[in-house]
Amino acid sequence: PLTNGAELLATVRRHEAALRGLAARLRASGAAADDARASLLAGVVAKHGGEKVVAFASYAETVAALFGRLRRVSRAAALSGGGAAVAGGRISRREALARFAPVATGAPPPREADRVDLLLATDLLSEGVNLQDASVVVHLDLPWTPARLEQRVGRAARLGARHREVTVYAMSP
Repeated sequence: PLTNGAELLATVRRHEAALRGLAARLRASGAAADDARASLLAGVVAKHGGEKVVAFASYAETVAALFGRLRRVSRAAALSGGGAAVAGGRISRREALARFAPVATGAPPPREADRVDLLLATDLLSEGVNLQDASVVVHLDLPWTPARLEQRVGRAARLGARHREVTVYAMSP
């Protein structure tokens, strides 16, 4: 047992240093994991060139991390409860959806420079939103219920879709 203040302080400082080291390692491994997932997602977009890809995550942090890595290399938009963004900055949710899914939203086709081919979204969009312009769905995580996976796919697999099938990918969380 620690009996004096100096011993206690030294022990607390060692624990603090160990925790700071652990936190730094976790941040570094998290960044590497985000880089790897962004690379995989870019590969999916490239494989399905010309198709609309919607990628769902449970957490806005996941959407933000991947968008930060992909916004300059693809026609990407991020959409979460906090709003929407493209490489040029913040836009409205309505504008992001119109740029990604003009057919589903009844919007005119966007200018080529404004077109969005990859939509990174939280589960905010997995219910009640028509995204049948998309023919590829990517699960960036695995939610607790299989119903959530089906809801995500259901945004693209809808009546009125111009594609015959929806390709689905699941990434390791």
